[in-house]
This record gives sequence, structure tokens and C-alpha cells, in this order.
Amino acid sequence: MAEQRERQGRKEETAQRRRRRDGTASQKPLKLAVPEAIAAKLAAEGRSVRWVNDTRNRMHQLTVLDDYDRVEGVDPVPVGTQPDGKPLMAYLCSKPTEFIEEDKRNAEKRRREAEMGMVKGQLPVKTDEGEVLVPVRGQLGAETYVDKATSIGRGNQIIE
Repeated sequence: MAEQRERQGRKEETAQRRRRRDGTASQKPLKLAVPEAIAAKLAAEGRSVRWVNDTRNRMHQLTVLDDYDRVEGVDPVPVGTQPDGKPLMAYLCSKPTEFIEEDKRNAEKRRREAEMGMVKGQLPVKTDEGEVLVPVRGQLGAETYVDKATSIGRGNQIIE
């Protein structure tokens, strides 16, 4: 059955076009707002802020097991609904910026160590051009990551 559409009047058509051209909908903030006075005060103290949802034990992880502190004077904000129907609240927390930078450096160090573990048999050596991976046999174990007896190590070679 064919769907029939009714033509909209000129007024409705113009209003829809203007609404689309306005572009203000794309400028809505995607993050929860932090009161400007609080943000300025914490920035002056060298602290970074973030909203933390009170799900499972997230607040405990960040405030007891990590260096975040709840920001006093800012009420929690409802951000959703929990499975039991209660509101899910977000709390404003802050952490010293230097601690955040240190955590980032430690995470980067762990990532680099993991990468180096994937490049078995090679160590980084500083040269004039920068850091270069140099093969080191016998110190780190296997020369390559793949057993030489497998066809993976031979690639596309045809063996007769």
C-alpha cells in the first residue's frame, strides 16, 4: 500500500529549514559543566577535575585507592538510572595535576615495556639518529618470536 504524504504548509517548511541551518544543536556541551568559580579555584591549586559516576565501587576506587578527593560545595548530579530504579549520581572529584602526569608517565613506561617484550631479542640503543633496536643474541632468549621450523618464519618462499 502506497504511503501518502501531505504537503506541509510554507510556514512549517521554512521553520524546519531555519532550525536545521541554525547549527546551535551541534554546539551543546557534551560534558557535565563544572562551576566556573570551583574550576578556577582548583586550577589555581594545581588540581584537575572529573565527574565520577557512583556505580559499583567506582567512588571507593578513586577516593580511597587513588588520589582523587570529592570537591566540597558541589552537589552530585543525576546522570542516569540504576537497574533498581534509583538515580545514578555523578560526583565532582579532583586530583593534583602532577599526580595525573606521573600516572600517565608510568602507564607509558608499562606500554613501552610490553612493546619491548614483543620485540624479543632486540634492545633499544641510543645513536645520533635517535633510538635504534639492535639484535642481542643469547641475552633475551630466542632470536625471533616465531619458531624457525614453522612456515610462518619462511613467509612466501616456495620450498622444493
